[in-house]
Amino acid sequence: MGGSILARRTAGLTLAVITATGAALTATAPADAAAAPAPQLTLNAPAPEALVPGGASAPDFSFNYTGNTGKLVDTPATVTIDFRGLAKVATVKLLGRCTVRNQVATCADQFLSDGTPAGGAVQSRTWLGFTPLPGAAVGAQGSYTVSARANGYKVVGGSSTVTIGGPSLKLTGLPDLSGLRVGSTVSEPMSFSNTGDRPAAGSEVFFELTPGLAFEQRYRNCEYAAMSSGFTAELCRFSGNVALGEQLELTSPLALKVTPQALDTKLYGFVLPANDPTADSLLGPADAWHPGSGPALGLRVLSAGHGSTAPFGRVSETGTVGRNGLVVNLNARNTADFGVTGAKASGKAGSDVTVTLGLYDHGPATLTDPAMDPSLEFTLPPGSPPCASPGLRAGLPHVSGVYLCGYNYQPSYVVTAGEQLNFPFVLRIDKVIKGATGAVALFGPVPFDPNPRNNSAVVTVN
Repeated sequence: MGGSILARRTAGLTLAVITATGAALTATAPADAAAAPAPQLTLNAPAPEALVPGGASAPDFSFNYTGNTGKLVDTPATVTIDFRGLAKVATVKLLGRCTVRNQVATCADQFLSDGTPAGGAVQSRTWLGFTPLPGAAVGAQGSYTVSARANGYKVVGGSSTVTIGGPSLKLTGLPDLSGLRVGSTVSEPMSFSNTGDRPAAGSEVFFELTPGLAFEQRYRNCEYAAMSSGFTAELCRFSGNVALGEQLELTSPLALKVTPQALDTKLYGFVLPANDPTADSLLGPADAWHPGSGPALGLRVLSAGHGSTAPFGRVSETGTVGRNGLVVNLNARNTADFGVTGAKASGKAGSDVTVTLGLYDHGPATLTDPAMDPSLEFTLPPGSPPCASPGLRAGLPHVSGVYLCGYNYQPSYVVTAGEQLNFPFVLRIDKVIKGATGAVALFGPVPFDPNPRNNSAVVTVN
């Protein structure tokens, strides 16, 4: 999701190559050359907050910006937060070097890229939280604005809202299951209830599946998307009101097909008020969303709710979305044949050589639980200590002459059937030893691996 719900694989860099032929170079740029963008940082508007009456909140979020230059950002900044619009709704809690006068905070800050490629995501060091004012009525709302100055950048600010109270939709159903047969269907009822303090004018149910599960039915009032790393998602919208205390059930059980990739598969689920902006942070990027073509999915009442004078809300009570969600383990009887590849290299004393080790999943299953991901154990050949290990995320030996590397050190812990990771080691040949032999092997328990014959290999130098 987007960011999806889990960590996702990130894209690489794009390389542009410009060539010039048959023309002399001069000090004057061509008239049609594209001008570099003016450095700008744009605030990612904070999500609206729905505070629980009588609750308290520590500073729990910071401000995030998006840069447009493709360069890393590390610059002093001054952030100004005008929260006069919250005077009758909530008090503000700040974490940072801030001074407050007349309900306007001025904070000495530092804008810093978060390490993602091209420096597009930039974080602030000022944190913010809210506490509802005693006696503030459910449904009361206020707003605040954020602006900033940063050396060498134009900064575009924004605003958000704080509301007292909100719906809190809790999803239930589908217990953990194990021993599922590939090709079978898991079919269980799903229900949700409103445990908040405001009714909701409509609802949205979101499900995401790891590789190894597939939606058996695609409803015409739901949308479907292929997410990164082989995940798939379903988003269904319902127009009916959800009263306080009301419990509703999907008119058709959630039917999931167990595919040949299944092993440690999972289902993730959330339910939100209709048009809750929180959904944007859950859904994340997808190739495209497509409506289903099957029958319509509906809701039926399991337990009637009760009336309320509180106005309808569209923002979930702060902190309840994750707590009210669902994570279901659906483990299958299946195998994943993991193997390793060795390497050969030769060189003179004092030279550097590269040996590339491989760790791969022959399938049929895909692994989605990092606790199950095997590692690769590399025992160095004698006379050839490592001098560099590009691409290796863990370079410290746990035993002298033995190194560990593996999927756990990659951007995503999903190990897709057919995927191979290569780990290059640069070794310095201190002494030429004819036929110096090291070894590479799977490290850790692999009870799902049916073929131990390819779990080790030889690494030779000279």
